[in-house]
Amino acid sequence: MADIEVQDMTIRYAGAAMPAIDGVNLSIPKGQFVLLSGPSGCGKSTLGLALAGFIPSRIPARTEGSIRVCGEKVEGAEIHDVARRVGFVFQNPDTQLVHLDVESEIVFGPENLGVSRTDIHRRLQAAVSSTDTASLLHRHIEELSGGQRQRVAIAATLAMQSQVLILDEPTSDLDPVGTYEVLQALRRLNEEQGITIVLIEHKIEEVIGFVQRVILMDAGQIVLDAPSNQAFADIELWDNLGVTVPDIVRLAHTIPALFPNGVPLTVDDAYTAMVGHPAVKGLRVTQDVIPPEIAKRLRAGAAKDMPKDSAVGFRQAGLAYREKLVLRDIDFHVERGEWVALVGANGSGKTSLAALAMGFVGATQGHVECFGQPVRAGKISRQAAKISFLFQAADKMLFSRTVRQELLFGNVRVKRKGEVLGLPGQSALAAAELMDLTPYLDREPFQLSHGQRKRLALASLLTKHPQLIILDEPTTGQDEKHANEFLHYLERLRETKSTGFFMITHDMRVASRYATRIAVLADGQILDTGAPEYVFTQSESLAAAKVIPPAIAELHLRLLGGSANWVATSVDDFLLSMNREGARI
Repeated sequence: MADIEVQDMTIRYAGAAMPAIDGVNLSIPKGQFVLLSGPSGCGKSTLGLALAGFIPSRIPARTEGSIRVCGEKVEGAEIHDVARRVGFVFQNPDTQLVHLDVESEIVFGPENLGVSRTDIHRRLQAAVSSTDTASLLHRHIEELSGGQRQRVAIAATLAMQSQVLILDEPTSDLDPVGTYEVLQALRRLNEEQGITIVLIEHKIEEVIGFVQRVILMDAGQIVLDAPSNQAFADIELWDNLGVTVPDIVRLAHTIPALFPNGVPLTVDDAYTAMVGHPAVKGLRVTQDVIPPEIAKRLRAGAAKDMPKDSAVGFRQAGLAYREKLVLRDIDFHVERGEWVALVGANGSGKTSLAALAMGFVGATQGHVECFGQPVRAGKISRQAAKISFLFQAADKMLFSRTVRQELLFGNVRVKRKGEVLGLPGQSALAAAELMDLTPYLDREPFQLSHGQRKRLALASLLTKHPQLIILDEPTTGQDEKHANEFLHYLERLRETKSTGFFMITHDMRVASRYATRIAVLADGQILDTGAPEYVFTQSESLAAAKVIPPAIAELHLRLLGGSANWVATSVDDFLLSMNREGARI
C-alpha cells in the first residue's frame, strides 16, 4: 500500500504567472526513502508543504487534484490531524522552534498528543541520540548556532514518531559529520521502523548513498523518477537543470573502464572498484613530482605573516559570552583580494569570529583590525563602509515590500548609480539579472524560495561596493547552477576588483573550488590553514573540526593509503594526478 498518493496535483500561488506545481502524479510506497531534488524554485518545497497539509490550510494557494497520506485525504483535513501522520522539518529551523529551551522544544509535540511521561522520556532519549543534541538539552534556543537549531528541529520532529517524515533541506546548516549522522539516523528509522521518508535536498553527493529512489523536478513537474543506482544514466539532464552531479558519478562517466560493474554512488563503491587497478599507480608519482598548477595553488595558500593593512586581522583575539569561552588565541587574517573559507563544526565559533570582524561583538582578549584600523564593538557603520555581511539567516536582512525596493535600498544609502561593482546599467536591475531575480522584481521577497531570498540578500550587498564580503553559508538553499553563477561572479570581482571574501561554509566542494585558503576552526581555535589541496590531507585536524573532505579528495587520500602531500579537489585534478608529469616544489 502507498503511504503517499498524489493525483493530478496543481498548485498556484496568488499573483504567480505559472503554477508552482503543475499536474503532478506520484505514488510512494510505505517504507521507501526518497530524495526529492531540482533547481531552486522548481516546486519541491511546495510539494512537500502540500503533502504535510500546510497548503492550502496555512499557506494560501489555489489547488487542484488530490493528496492522500497513509490512506487519508490531506485537503480539507485539520492540520493537527495531518501532523499525527506526517512530520515536517522546515528549511529554516526558526520557523518551527517555539520554546525557550531545547528539552521543552523536543517534548512539546508528544506532550500535545497526550503521550505518557514514560513514553515521552523514551522518545526524548531516542531523538537526542539520533541528532547528537544531548549536550544541548538545558541550553536556551537563542544561544544555539544555526546548525544546532537545525538539529533541535529535527529532534523535535523525530520525537513525534510520525508514519511519514518530510524534511526540507534538514542538513543545510549542519557540519559534514553532523550531516552524515543525521542521514544515518534517518536510514535507521527507515530500515528498523519502516518510516516513509521524503528528503528534499540539494546535497546530492552527501545523500545519494542513503536513498532508494530519486525524483527530480523542474518548473513544477517531475522530470526524472528512478532508483538511485539508475538516476545518473543521463547526467546531461542534471547538468542542464543545474543540479549537482556527485564527483564520484562524474568520474565514473569520464573513465568508465575503471567501473565495469556500474556507476558508483559513494566513495566506498569507487574505492572498491579502483584499489589495486594499474591505472591508479600514477597517483603516488604525482605526490613527489607535483603538477605545476597544483604547486601554484599550494604556494598561494601557504601561511604568511599578517600584513599591517590586511582586510581583517585577529591578533591573539578571544571572545567569551558570560563564562563560556567561545574563541581563544586567534592569530589569523584575511588579505585584500583573498578568498578564505572558514570551516568547522556547528557551534565551534565560526560566526562569532566573523561577528568580531564586523564589530557586532567586542573581543574579550587581544584585538581585531579592519583595513589597518581597530574594530570598535558597536561602531558597525565604520566597518560597514568597507565590509558587507551576508547573514546565515538571510531572511533577517529583508524588509522591503518588493524585490526591486530591496535592491534599490543599498543604492540610496551609498548614493551611487550606474553599476554594481563593474556591471553596466541600473544597479538594481543589474543585480537582479546577476542573481536570476529579474522575473520577480515586483514580487514580495517572502514569496520567493529560500534560495532565491538568499541570492536577493547577496544582491543587495553588492550594490554597496564593499571591499570585503563576509559570507555566512552563502550556498544554503542553492542549486549548483545558481550557486556557481554567483560564486563565479564573486571570483571575477576578486580577480578584477581585488574584492576579498571571508566565507563560512559547511560545503566542502564550494570551499575547495573557490577558496584560495581554508582555515580549520575547532573548540575556538584555528588548527590549520592552507590551500584546499593541503588542508584536506590533514585528517587529524579535520576530524577534530567534524569536517569530511569532498568525495573526490577523500577517494584520492584513501587510494594513497591515508597519507599525502596534496589531494585532488575536482575530477579534473584527479585525472591530472594520474599523470606522471609535474614539478617539484
